[in-house]
Amino acid sequence: MNNLDVYWRSFFKRDSIILARALIQDNLEKFFKFASVEVFYTQDTFKDALFNTILDTTDLSRLSPIWQQEFNFSLGDIEVTSKLGDLAMAIDKNDKDGKIKRIQTETYQTIRQYYDFFKYAIRASHLRKMEAHERTPSLLIY
Repeated sequence: MNNLDVYWRSFFKRDSIILARALIQDNLEKFFKFASVEVFYTQDTFKDALFNTILDTTDLSRLSPIWQQEFNFSLGDIEVTSKLGDLAMAIDKNDKDGKIKRIQTETYQTIRQYYDFFKYAIRASHLRKMEAHERTPSLLIY
């Protein structure tokens, strides 16, 4: 194994994993509070057992079910059922006349920022899983 691979793998261990998990949990919680305040997600996620388990876990790998779950969002005239990692793209696909981007610009931009964060959080979770279970330099492919 070359030095770069050793350094890359060490990134997905110890304190960096604790920090990554905490950042992901914090942003999940903030996203759903934001979605509730902006009224584009009306279900009370904080009463959901799976969601609370995800917020309480100390293991990064236990966050993975949230990335597979589909949620129902309503933004303006657009109703979207989407996974968190696909939300912005689903809105773009259904906002054919660009009304959401024009009228709800700040909300849309915030959703885009969370979308970017979730996209990278999903990738980090995947890479951590690879580091834990595969002992080949395949991490360098990314």
